Order: sequence, then structure tokens, then C-alpha cells
Amino acid sequence: MALLDRNIPTYIHERGNIVRLILWTAFFALVFINIYKPFSSSSWYAVSEFKFFVFSSLIILTGVLVVVISRIILYNWGKRHRITLLRYSVWIVLEIFFMSLFYTVYTLVLNPENDYWESFKESAVNTSLVLLLPYSVLHLVFSYQEKERQLERRRYQVLLLVLALVLSALAILLVAGYLRKAHRRAVELQRLSDSKEQIIEFLSRDIRNPANTMAEEIATLSAAASSLSPEEIRQRCRDLAEQARVVNSDVADYVGNLLVDRSKKIADIGLSQREIQIIRLSAEGLKATEIADRIFLSVHTVNTHRQRIYSKMGVRNVSDMIRKATELGLI
Repeated sequence: MALLDRNIPTYIHERGNIVRLILWTAFFALVFINIYKPFSSSSWYAVSEFKFFVFSSLIILTGVLVVVISRIILYNWGKRHRITLLRYSVWIVLEIFFMSLFYTVYTLVLNPENDYWESFKESAVNTSLVLLLPYSVLHLVFSYQEKERQLERRRYQVLLLVLALVLSALAILLVAGYLRKAHRRAVELQRLSDSKEQIIEFLSRDIRNPANTMAEEIATLSAAASSLSPEEIRQRCRDLAEQARVVNSDVADYVGNLLVDRSKKIADIGLSQREIQIIRLSAEGLKATEIADRIFLSVHTVNTHRQRIYSKMGVRNVSDMIRKATELGLI
């Protein structure tokens, strides 16, 4: 029962296939009756073969009208209800019954002496052949066509899947290539950054701990950078490069550009020399009272300078001020 409770394949219920089923059944019935001559049809008319063909064709079309009406009802009924294999089988049996009844009545009208039950049995057998043979053939054809469509859809799906995999692989390769380039670029930038930091650290150690004439001159230049023009800074760096073979022209240019950039930032902030002095003393760890004693100012004046420095540098406390000053190269 589980098998009979399954729905019929959708291709059986398609409108186009229903039309083909009706036309093929009519054609088969026409050939079947004119060749096999069932229902004692050869005794219906004492006419020529051609006239018999004409008359039998009209009778067949009238009988096929049962199939037409049946399929129209089935098509509309199937829109609102399930058509299971059991229901479809019963439907075909009813088609055979009503068409057999039609041909039985037609036979008895033309030959009243025939037995009703024998005429009905003969009509049922012949009608079963007329309907079941074309139905079976067409259902096999419809099934084959549906399998072909499914295979075509699967081939199309496989093609789309392969295309998607190829595109995904290309995308992965492109992303991987981009990431490799980005990694190499990052490594190169890090290497350059490390080299520059090493140079700055080397120079900073000499500036903080001047032990020779070269270091003293660099410290002097760094302290005076905020009050020199960019061209003066670059020229003095070149002079230092000529005086000390240890520092080549590339390093001098780099240091010069670095100091010029810092001096521009300092100029944009607008720090005065007194404020720069207070920043450097604060970086040494001196408190406001100690700074006031060092530069001969009142504590109130030192605190006022600090508040102005905070405002100009966009900071809130001494720690932020020292950090920002370190970034600018003031300390």
C-alpha cells in the first residue's frame, strides 16, 4: 500500500503530455479497429473498406471523447488534490469501463440479437487493449524524456559546480598571491623601519650621552632644530657628514628630513623656547618647584606654561606631554 499511496510522476499530469496522450490514443484506436476489427465491427456495415474506415473513425472519435472528458476532469481535479498511483489506476479502470459501456451500447444498437454480457466482455477486453497499450507506450516515453531532462539538469548543475570550483580556486590563488605580496611588502617595510630605528637609536644614544665632538655637534643641532630653517638643517647635516666618515650622506639626508619634519610639527604646534625648556626639564623628572628653581621662575609661572603646553599639544598630563615630546624629537 505504501507504493500505491505515492504520488504519480508530475510528467503524467502535465498539460502537454495529456494532449499527446489523447492524440496518440486516438491514432492507436483508429489503427487498431481498422486492422484488428474488434467489437464485431466488420459486421456493423455492409460497406466498402473505405466507407468502413470513415464510419469507424467517427465512432472512434466519439469513444475517445470519453478519454478527453476524463483527462480534463483529472487535470483540474489534480490541481486541488493528490493523485496517487492507486487513484490513477482506479481512474484508468473507470475510463475502460465507460468506454466499454459506450461500445457495448453501440454494438447492441447495430446488432440487437447479440448477447449484452458477451458484448460487454468483448468490449472490455478490446477497450483495455485500445487504452492500455498506448498508455503504457506513452508513459515509457514520458519517463524516458523526464530522465533525459533530469540528466540534462544534473549535467548543468555539475557544470555550474565545476565553474564555481574553478572560480573559487582562481579567487584563492589571487588572494594568496596578494597576501604573499603584502607579506613581502610588510617584511620589507619592517626591515627598513628597523634600520631607521637602529640609526635613530644610535644617534639618540650619542645625543643623550655626548662623548666626542661629533655627538656634541649632533646634540647641538637637534636642540637648535626648532629655530633653524629646513635648508639650514640639511646643510649642517651635510657638513657633519663631511666631517665624520662614520655618517654617510644617506644617513645625513635621512636625519635631515627627520629633523625637518619634526621642526615643522613643532612649528605647527607653536611651542616657545621657554616651553620647550620646561618640557625637557619635566622629562628629566623635575617637579614644578624644581623647574622653577632651575630657570628662576615662580611655581605659578611654570604651571601656567605647562597648561599652555597641554593645550597646544592636545594632552592632559605630564606623562602624555613627555610621550608627545619624545615623538616630536624634543627630548
